[in-house]
Amino acid sequence: MLAMQIIPESLHSKPVFLCINDTMIAKFGQKFENVSKLELAADMVRTVMPELEQKHQVLLLFDSWYAKKILVCLADEYKNLGIICNARYDSVIYALPPDPTGKRGRSAKYGKRLSIIEDFSL
Repeated sequence: MLAMQIIPESLHSKPVFLCINDTMIAKFGQKFENVSKLELAADMVRTVMPELEQKHQVLLLFDSWYAKKILVCLADEYKNLGIICNARYDSVIYALPPDPTGKRGRSAKYGKRLSIIEDFSL
């Protein structure tokens, strides 16, 4: 991969930042051959990650519009991939769901609703 070859040797131990930036194109609609921008961004990350998987810590940077499941779940696919983004103001964060109780009915889909003020230290 040409991009990795031009990184100076002194920076090989540093994290690699991948930015998803689309300031020139509208974020909604099907603009790229019937593929959404979210799907296109996820495909681009999946294309480059095999080259970076064993060599570098990779940080994916994007704005709050991209903070959706299709991209956030990429961090579960690659152990060396971290994500930095603004959360949407209307986002809700839940704890992991409790273990199934063995009772009838559907198991809980979400755990306790978390509060940014009470449950996190910033």
